Amino acid sequence: REGRAWIGLLGHVALEDRNKTLHYAACTYKISLEDLLDGQIHKICPQIIATRACFQSGPVKSEAIRDIVFPGHLEHIKDYTYRLWAGLSDTRIGTIELDDPFKLRTSETAAPTR
Repeated sequence: REGRAWIGLLGHVALEDRNKTLHYAACTYKISLEDLLDGQIHKICPQIIATRACFQSGPVKSEAIRDIVFPGHLEHIKDYTYRLWAGLSDTRIGTIELDDPFKLRTSETAAPTR
């Protein structure tokens, strides 16, 4: 609904495969403030915003954690553009710019497609 107040959360989803390799991806959650205050939050689905493949390649601490993105901060740049700061493979920090990571745009305010 238009005019609703939202709370945006930054988080990660994690998976360990059969080979004991870890996979982490950055995600966001968007919760209606009204629903939160009314106790109407039962299930929240994550919106994946970045995987390790979204960043430049680099060193890894071990092969078991090669595919790790551990989000630390979403920096608001302008309008619907944000910069994600994340730990990568337990060895360095990476950044990427994201468009509308909380999916706040309505169809009327969506960026033009190319």
